[in-house]
Amino acid sequence: MKYFQPKLELAALKAPQRKLRSKFGGLPWGLPLKRWSRCQSCGRLMSLLGQLCHDPPALDLGGSQHVLHLFQCQECFGYASGEGNDAVMIPVGELGSKLTPLPESEDLCGILGSNLDRLVGELWIKGWQEVDDGLDPIAARDAFDQRK
Repeated sequence: MKYFQPKLELAALKAPQRKLRSKFGGLPWGLPLKRWSRCQSCGRLMSLLGQLCHDPPALDLGGSQHVLHLFQCQECFGYASGEGNDAVMIPVGELGSKLTPLPESEDLCGILGSNLDRLVGELWIKGWQEVDDGLDPIAARDAFDQRK
């Protein structure tokens, strides 16, 4: 069965981000503050886990008109659906033309930024590598059959 692995590069080793790109971590590109997800438990802004653009066949979001945003609260660490996490498709037309600045009036515990939590960092996706796990397609289908 074929799948795709992201080819990653450390954003800290590159020139500053100047366009929308798929990435893990960091600050979102062009995200209106009103669309930045808040934790359902504590109400704080959540950290960006990923900002992912349509890039078939590796990442097919149904078209290039939306960007997938993944968030998690770094205080509540929600893992169950709707508890300290969120996944939102934002229309490209709603995104601005630069990194979204951190709001000064917010409690920024756990939000990634220039002075916060440098250990996590930011990874840019520069492409995808197609991989074949060698599993027979029929065996793979059977492995995910809930009735079996």
